Amino acid sequence: MGSYDRFVEELIEDCMQLGAEDDAWKFMKEDKGVKIYQRRYKDSKFDVVKGITMLPFPVSEIEPHTLTPESRKPWSHTVDREVVLEMLHETEELRLSIEQITTNKIFVISPRDFVVLRVARRLPDGSCINATRSIGEYKSAPGVASGVVRGEVLIGSSVLYPRIQPNGEEWTECVWLGASDTKGWIPVSAVNMAIASAALATAHMRDHIEKTRSK
Repeated sequence: MGSYDRFVEELIEDCMQLGAEDDAWKFMKEDKGVKIYQRRYKDSKFDVVKGITMLPFPVSEIEPHTLTPESRKPWSHTVDREVVLEMLHETEELRLSIEQITTNKIFVISPRDFVVLRVARRLPDGSCINATRSIGEYKSAPGVASGVVRGEVLIGSSVLYPRIQPNGEEWTECVWLGASDTKGWIPVSAVNMAIASAALATAHMRDHIEKTRSK
């Protein structure tokens, strides 16, 4: 991973710690099978949103739908465009890339783009993490398109945990996290609403996998 070693380890540690903590989270609502919670993200003025979903598929079936821009496109309802700028590492156990993500308009927030480091890693307990965070200046990042504002992903992740059901089937608990600074003159409440909407991505992914199964 080279120069990004510490960045990656801190990102994974933040995601796993936040996802596992039960205190300080306020329950917002349940929508489309996603239980959505929020709390303040560290010392920022923005909230981090957590979405928890039980998916009736094993981790091994879900993971391929999360690894590439092409596999995420059918269910990433808030993303307009996602481009890999540089692939830093690619094995079955670990994928590390620099990406540019452009979002659709969400509520009153016009399209944003983000330059992020994305890490996808299989963990020893059988779970998988896919996490992103903005990396600031990146030498090969394209310019910002007209009408688009470059924002900052404070933290974004989904962790897939295998959960054995009473009948012996393996289902998956997905813990989704998201917090962003969209920049511009946007009320913090609108930013938090947009992030809560993005948490429904796991429901869209579930529906997409069900459709692919039925073909």
